[in-house]
Amino acid sequence: MKKNAAALLILAALMLGTDILSASDKKDWVARIDGETITAEDLNDYFYAYHSAVYNVPFAEVDKLAADAVQAARNPLLKKKTFLEELIKQKLLYKKALAEGIQNNRDAKILMKISEEQTILQFYLRGRFRKEISVTDAEIEAYYLANKEKMGTMPLASVRDMLKRQIYQKKSQEKILSIMEELRKEYKVEKNEASVK
Repeated sequence: MKKNAAALLILAALMLGTDILSASDKKDWVARIDGETITAEDLNDYFYAYHSAVYNVPFAEVDKLAADAVQAARNPLLKKKTFLEELIKQKLLYKKALAEGIQNNRDAKILMKISEEQTILQFYLRGRFRKEISVTDAEIEAYYLANKEKMGTMPLASVRDMLKRQIYQKKSQEKILSIMEELRKEYKVEKNEASVK
């Protein structure tokens, strides 16, 4: 649930932070919403950015996930037609919210700022993690054997990708702690807890 909420925030941030739709070639359109065209290229941009963020994989691996029947059953948004329908819903709600002036609401402005910061943070971490974190076949096999009871009768081949993501997630959390230690040494942090009420 938390993962889906974060992913929807990312999709919303993409919609807020870019205007790729107006610059795209209008002839290869997949949807039109009140005069605004969504092209096949736009759809692909959203689709790959969204799933790359959700699964923490490069764009090139998104098609592999979409082709995996188990993954597609777990996440219907891996089907482009379903994703397009969700994008249309988001666009409709976004247009209505803008028409009602929500973008001028103080709380909305704060959340937009948070969303922008989270998106930049996520891309920074993803870039660092891709350079600094890897998961080997030996680690996957060792994790599988150490958790054999939880796996039941599932063979390693059927859970390999899931285990790889779990190990990667654990390493990522450890890396974040390490990065935070580095940053606290690099930047001066002061707190005035007496003012926190």
